[in-house]
Amino acid sequence: MIILGPVKIHILKENQPIDGSPLIVHAFDPSAVHLINFPKRILINTTNYFSINAIQAGKGSLKITIKGF
Repeated sequence: MIILGPVKIHILKENQPIDGSPLIVHAFDPSAVHLINFPKRILINTTNYFSINAIQAGKGSLKITIKGF
């Protein structure tokens, strides 16, 4: 089972909650991010188009880095 969305993390020190506990984090599923129409060959000095579907992945940031050789 994959849990998406807000998750409480309880942190104890010597059996007592620390200040700020529980922490609330947002869980997401990176395997639910899908590339759509990604080209088999990328051409340089031109625009290459593709789509990213992250709707089922949960709340979070999406960062893309494209590096050349």
